[in-house]
Amino acid sequence: MPDLQTSLTGPFFGAQSDFKKDSVLLISWGKNVVNGADVVWEPGCIANPHIGVFADSCMGKTTILRRIISVMTQSGHARVRFHVFDGHGDVDIDGGSSVTFHESSDFGFNPLELSADPEFGGVRKRIQSLTMAINHTSVRLGPRQELALTRLLVALYRREGF
Repeated sequence: MPDLQTSLTGPFFGAQSDFKKDSVLLISWGKNVVNGADVVWEPGCIANPHIGVFADSCMGKTTILRRIISVMTQSGHARVRFHVFDGHGDVDIDGGSSVTFHESSDFGFNPLELSADPEFGGVRKRIQSLTMAINHTSVRLGPRQELALTRLLVALYRREGF
């Protein structure tokens, strides 16, 4: 796995002009550990460019977020916006606003909320997204657990009229 703190000073994470190539925002995440090729993110080439930073405590998530936000803000790109979802209330970003999530707050994230979008929404897509999130952020579910969760959620959505 590349050292992200080193990678952020690489060829695209340096001076402001390094971000632009014909008005395109390019971000280098480092090198591919298998073949050494640059791993570059070009958010303008994808329909829904988001970044998620997930790791155990004390792994440098806040540090990497601060660097990403600082460098992307300095790029001068017109469509750069940031929303940091902080579950613990300990991320302080210069110039940023914050919302604290907890059981009694007015804000939250419902991983089972359905989208009406015909291409990206629906019961099947929501269940797949939830299962994938669980598998990527904790101990991977086994095949029987995934099947049981899927059947449970399908039945629940069906019972509620979806």
